Amino acid sequence: MVCSDPTFSPDVAVGAGDFYLPQIGRLQGFPSIVMTDTENVRHDAVLTFPFASHILTPSCFWKDLGKKHIRYFSKRYLIPIPPEKIHDALYYADLLYGESSTMASEAACLGTPAIYIDDVGRGYTDEEEKKYGLVFNFSASSDDQEKSIEKATEILTTPGIEEEWQKRRDRMLGDKMDLTAFMVWFIEEYPESAKIMRDDPDYQYNFRSADYADYTD
Repeated sequence: MVCSDPTFSPDVAVGAGDFYLPQIGRLQGFPSIVMTDTENVRHDAVLTFPFASHILTPSCFWKDLGKKHIRYFSKRYLIPIPPEKIHDALYYADLLYGESSTMASEAACLGTPAIYIDDVGRGYTDEEEKKYGLVFNFSASSDDQEKSIEKATEILTTPGIEEEWQKRRDRMLGDKMDLTAFMVWFIEEYPESAKIMRDDPDYQYNFRSADYADYTD
């Protein structure tokens, strides 16, 4: 793209976990916004973040990425009307047990209990466990696998679990804002939107979903 079309110069470019985009932006003189929710991608610190104009992450992101880092209070995977059948199944499931942080977080957003097995973990699944009690994180060690099975059995045999998890899910979503609406505003008003967010992070609450306004802390 750089060589074949040197006139390519958008007002702003947006990418999720894309290290080519900010590099091209730096070379061709247009701003770039990078979105990420994964802390353990090693090359980002060298190939992505130094070239990005701004970096957007969930508020629960473990790392501090400096002055260009903007945190938002939302979840990447909100699925009010799931387009794939897998999410129909996830919604009606009694429990999700697996190694996908994405699926665990989607389960949390749908009000389905989730057990996530991983040696590294994620900032957002940590928050979903510690703050909202929706996801349970375990390592892949033999001891933790046994504990995860015990937790799964506990969840599946606890009466009224569906109602309780819906309450927890509503409380979590009440704390978050509509990421789609926020991103439309952020891109359309960029770079002024970046300055607003740096000066007043609470501005993002203007994009909180009215559907869950009654569930905020």
